[in-house]
Amino acid sequence: MAVDALTLTYWQRRHLEQQLRSTRDARVYRRTLAVLGVADGEPVASVAGRLRVTLRAVYHWVATYGRDHAPAALADRDRSGRPRLLTPSDRELLRELLGRSPQEVGYFAAQWTVPLLREHLTRRTGRPFSDDTLRRELQRMRYSWKRSRYTLDPDPEFGGKKEAHPAAHPATAGT
Repeated sequence: MAVDALTLTYWQRRHLEQQLRSTRDARVYRRTLAVLGVADGEPVASVAGRLRVTLRAVYHWVATYGRDHAPAALADRDRSGRPRLLTPSDRELLRELLGRSPQEVGYFAAQWTVPLLREHLTRRTGRPFSDDTLRRELQRMRYSWKRSRYTLDPDPEFGGKKEAHPAAHPATAGT
């Protein structure tokens, strides 16, 4: 199929225009605009320039749509992405650490911090981890960071009861 000669039926055009109105994905929107532009007779170079993409991208999108004429073909496919740096045993170690106090493990700290977790995991596994890697993993494990609240015991000399501030004397308040 020649990409420069893409012709659409009434229904194909209507489905693409519907996709333009309904999609929230900028990539799908741009790809749909490219297909409609080429179908309207606009040169591929002009479409690529207007959408600020390469000629190759426009050719690819039009060919992808032209295979089965389904607007859904313009959406991204799932990608595997980069593998996680923490192995399942690393995650188990992290979960175990979070269930214990840093003092139980030998640190002079009241609670775990990301740098302290990173230091301990690096020491135990022999592999370095970044703070961001640990934060992402903690987020996946549904842990959230909360600032500690300090509460002081009541002052024994004061008796532990607070009284309202005495009101100003009415005679001196107005002068």
